[in-house]
Amino acid sequence: MSKGPLLTLRTSATPYLTLLIISIIGGQFLQYAYQAEPIFKAQSAGILFVLATAVLTVVVWSVLMVRRRMMGLPLLVITGMIALWSFATLRIVSQDGAFNYTALFTPVMLLMLALKPPDSREAIRFGDTTAVALAISVAATQFLDLSNLRANRTDIVSRWGVPIPGFDTSVRWEGMFSDPNFAGFIGAFLCTYGLFRWHRTISTWAVPLGVLIVVVSESRSAIAATCVGLATFLVLRGSRLLGRLSVPNWILMSGAGLLVAIPVILSIVVDPTLNGRIPIWRSMIELAAESPLIGVGSDRILEASQEAVIPWGNLDGHSVVLDPLARNGVVAGVTAFLVLAGVALLSIRAFPRDLGLSFGVFATFLLGAMTYTVTTWQYPTVQLLPLLTALLIASAGVQVSRRRSRSPRKQGDLTRQVIRQE
Repeated sequence: MSKGPLLTLRTSATPYLTLLIISIIGGQFLQYAYQAEPIFKAQSAGILFVLATAVLTVVVWSVLMVRRRMMGLPLLVITGMIALWSFATLRIVSQDGAFNYTALFTPVMLLMLALKPPDSREAIRFGDTTAVALAISVAATQFLDLSNLRANRTDIVSRWGVPIPGFDTSVRWEGMFSDPNFAGFIGAFLCTYGLFRWHRTISTWAVPLGVLIVVVSESRSAIAATCVGLATFLVLRGSRLLGRLSVPNWILMSGAGLLVAIPVILSIVVDPTLNGRIPIWRSMIELAAESPLIGVGSDRILEASQEAVIPWGNLDGHSVVLDPLARNGVVAGVTAFLVLAGVALLSIRAFPRDLGLSFGVFATFLLGAMTYTVTTWQYPTVQLLPLLTALLIASAGVQVSRRRSRSPRKQGDLTRQVIRQE
């Protein structure tokens, strides 16, 4: 017998988590579709959508009966992310800088996750819903382009031009994600998630769609991230997948090593600066030394960009650790590193329960995070969803129930059952 809508709202975290995903992805899509033009009180459709759905998310969250709460390392990770939001916001305010109201949703979102986190089944459903919503947004973006309602950006020249119907092969595709690298990282996430999820419905479209996005975005970092995801899959799940073929582990390990080594070697051969990242990272470290305690702030970053202190006029550090280190100070930089380290440790510990799903997603995200500023830790952006997916799945068994406890073994059995679901 199925649950009624009201009972579902009171007993399951899925409704508020679904609204949270819709808020983030829908807001970015509307921001793209309406080109961030103000439509009411100087606010764009995307911002208004995020604020409206954020309120609805909080209402639905408040109805949910408290069943468990985050404890230990997962709670420390969430606390670190809230601290990073505080560092970024306070630094901007101190410089009279501009930021939009959606930034206020970030700490609220993180507190909701900490106080009423999902269980194992709901956490994996969060990942599934994220993948589905991203796929819908990609399809909607292409529909707008093909119907001439909102043309895709055409000023980023293609690197190799793969003839794929429906995509302008003369440019690098970025869709609604505002940057080809951002688009590529989402493609890498979809590919890796589809591989590890190993669900006959989700995997059959998530993997090819992810590969397609990586190819048309022409992002070398995204290609490397996809290779990392595939290599992780071979190491963690290859023996299970190819067990009947009796493939020795050393062959799987060698294949995984080559998947990581080949793009790295090719990148170094083609461009020893890693497409300018090494001098950018060096410049951010030098800027951090100017004001180690509180950082140089966005104004100094802009000034350094104009003065070519940061190469090629870049306005960020191409790293979610080095950028806050220079912009907001050493405490922010160290906190960002510890947040990533915390999720890494959680995902490693979770392997017996999730069969490597959270670690695979995190490893893919990490490659993007260390080579591009995929998040400033201030806004609830689409690029944060892979990190949240890894965190929620990995930490689903590290929670304390306020009504009844479930043994770690039973939690692990439930997670494996959901992942293996056909």
